[in-house]
Amino acid sequence: SASTVTVASQAALFVSITADDLTLTAGQTVTFTATVTSTGAIPASLQWQWDDTNDGTYDVLVTGASPNQRVTSYAGAPGARTVKVRVFDPATGREATSTLTVSVS
Repeated sequence: SASTVTVASQAALFVSITADDLTLTAGQTVTFTATVTSTGAIPASLQWQWDDTNDGTYDVLVTGASPNQRVTSYAGAPGARTVKVRVFDPATGREATSTLTVSVS
């Protein structure tokens, strides 16, 4: 007789970023807060990877529960600065990413 294999799908993870200020002066500190939501239970242990300049290199790695905050400042030439966060669930391999852009004058 034929057997049937059922694969349980994992709940989707989503992450969003907010900032306490979207228009900065150079050198001003800004706090980014990343919050995870899920179609199921949110894992107790997540890896938060922050890329302060959205250049593909994750500058900060934090393990813990949500939400997660990152405090940073931007100096140099005025313009748009984009921060990226990736949240990773080591137990299931699920991940989600989000970006947020602030303006530096």
